[in-house]
Amino acid sequence: MIVLLVIDMQVGLFEEDAPRHNAEGVVRRINALGRVVRQAGGLVIFIQHAGPRGDTLEPGTDGWRLLASLEQEVGDLVVSKEACDAFYKTDLSRILQDHDTRELIVTGCATDFCVDTTVRAAASRDTR
Repeated sequence: MIVLLVIDMQVGLFEEDAPRHNAEGVVRRINALGRVVRQAGGLVIFIQHAGPRGDTLEPGTDGWRLLASLEQEVGDLVVSKEACDAFYKTDLSRILQDHDTRELIVTGCATDFCVDTTVRAAASRDTR
């Protein structure tokens, strides 16, 4: 199965004090990828960072929520993480194994932080 990971596309990371280059275009491309993956019978997983109390990404706050412009469908999954690595202390590895993942597409916010860390963690896992 093909799986699309959408990492940290949360309101608090797109506020005025943290502007992102071409945010609308990024969301548009992620949504297009999601449609293609779903049409191919794949799975879309949104990775949502859960920050500590008082943090912009504190669970339940407006900043923690996924961007409203992201297309979420019935059957999509959400995995909560507390570290840059989306595999660390989460069920992500099990979910990917349970869905017999053969191809993984990774996208999201701040590619030099959590996206990069998650890609490196995925590459270090035994995929045989």
